[in-house]
Amino acid sequence: MWGLFLAQATGDLYRWIGFSPRTAALLGSLSSIAEMFYVEYRDGRYGHWGFSTPDATADVLGALVPLVHASVPATRVVRFKLSYFPSPLFRYGHVRQAGGHPYVLSFMDDYEGMTFWMVMDPRPLLPGHAAGRWPDWLGVAVGVGAQGLHGYGRTSRGPDRWDPDLPDAQREIYLSLDFDFAHSLGNFEVLRRFTPYFRLVRFPTPALRIHPTPTLYLLYF
Repeated sequence: MWGLFLAQATGDLYRWIGFSPRTAALLGSLSSIAEMFYVEYRDGRYGHWGFSTPDATADVLGALVPLVHASVPATRVVRFKLSYFPSPLFRYGHVRQAGGHPYVLSFMDDYEGMTFWMVMDPRPLLPGHAAGRWPDWLGVAVGVGAQGLHGYGRTSRGPDRWDPDLPDAQREIYLSLDFDFAHSLGNFEVLRRFTPYFRLVRFPTPALRIHPTPTLYLLYF
């Protein structure tokens, strides 16, 4: 997600100074990949973390999303968003740290509180009559999150896990609807300039967790 956000922001800057939309998107993606490679290289210099090939791959894929959207407009029916609600690791970080328990002190490292969403406009897949009735501001979303993380790169599996009393880390998968905030901006030109960034954030809606155990949320953050 950070690779995507960085590519979007720098691409907008390149377009602002005069590059064509497609060239700006290409330069934005390349800039994002370069920046994220530095981050991954830096992580690789820390013995506690090490270089992560899956992380680097995800950085590149995220950075390429704005370029794909600029090159193939039909792909814009699929977008990616982030939602966040502070996890106990962060909410009680200082208390947990003092007690020798897993903790997080920065919300940017609070991965357990984050959910990543792939949002799709279903209208192109619906028959004509149904497509006309489906609201243009309503999308379908699939989300992925995780619980059982131990904070700051601490292992949450295996014999070297930080806190044996906590459950193993496990992936969570959600189904939900998505509200496109951009459709409520009206004719406010200043706000519309920030539309691409509003569309990176998913606002709370009802959601169904389908893995690991079915759970219905009347309002999922």
